[in-house]
Amino acid sequence: MRISNLKKLAIEKVYDRYESDVAPELNQWLKSCIGGTKQIIIKNKKNIQRYEDFFDSLPIISGSVNVKDGTIIFDRSPEKNSDFKQQSSIKNLVNQLIPWRKGPYNVIGVPIESEWNCSLKWDRLASKIPSLENNVIMDVGSGNGYFAWRMREAGARLVVCLEPNFASFIQFHFLNQFADDPKIRFLPMTLEESSKSQYLFDKIFIMGTLYHTKAPFEHIKSATCFLKKGGFLILETLIFKSDECTLFVPKERYARMSNVWQIPSFLAVKSWLIALGFSDIELVSVEITTTAEQRATQHMPFKSLNDGLSQEDDKVTVESYPRPQRGIIVAQRTSDVIGLK
Repeated sequence: MRISNLKKLAIEKVYDRYESDVAPELNQWLKSCIGGTKQIIIKNKKNIQRYEDFFDSLPIISGSVNVKDGTIIFDRSPEKNSDFKQQSSIKNLVNQLIPWRKGPYNVIGVPIESEWNCSLKWDRLASKIPSLENNVIMDVGSGNGYFAWRMREAGARLVVCLEPNFASFIQFHFLNQFADDPKIRFLPMTLEESSKSQYLFDKIFIMGTLYHTKAPFEHIKSATCFLKKGGFLILETLIFKSDECTLFVPKERYARMSNVWQIPSFLAVKSWLIALGFSDIELVSVEITTTAEQRATQHMPFKSLNDGLSQEDDKVTVESYPRPQRGIIVAQRTSDVIGLK
């Protein structure tokens, strides 16, 4: 696929499909992100060259999207028979997109074993959050879009994914070639890089990004400006076990990860959310991360959680820090914040 064609793919799939049943301001905001996306694609010229002919080799399949036992299944139309050569081609394309961080998926009978079994996280939160039926949702740090399809399954009207990782951008468009769901839009940028607007979304999910940002309060504040009054924030993050309002700051690495800047306690997050006009702030889940949820696989054959844990005592990391645990926080925006932009 040529560079100009990749631009066209991103723009047509994201911006040139206007919605008749959403606020005009949302359509205008999506359109306003065109320039940023073009610049991001241009900056990734090396990656684009790597995938120059990738999409040209994809088979054209009119199929469906289903979920079974947490796996998102992209399937062919029932009247079409299985094609071994086609499956072999898809398997080769899947391998070209390694590493797969989020999933699991199955594409026309070809399983994709991702590092994260995201269905476990979804199962923890799905029954503890307000209904997504007919909602317009922003998914911050979406990866390749696993949760967006789960949100659509749960009745979301439109999901906008924000994810700067270029490999995730390619993976999403690979998967969506089989679904062609116009109700999922993928913006290859960070929350902070997106065009600014206010009060567009019924719910905002921030899952797995808070501890990767050097300014977590500002990160949540940036998301809050997009959230409608009365809307809900669903925040999933590494969480530090403490009865105090505090941050745990690793010296250099945490479980071998170099980009964990700080891990907040629940009370620290709660204090930020109160300052930003949220109420009914609830910690609905706290779970130790296991190797059933995060692990190396054939489609992510690099170091994972097990490599970040002490071999002598798996209750601590290799740096002797507490083992990773993740919390899910649900909060409702009930008031405005002075100076929120």
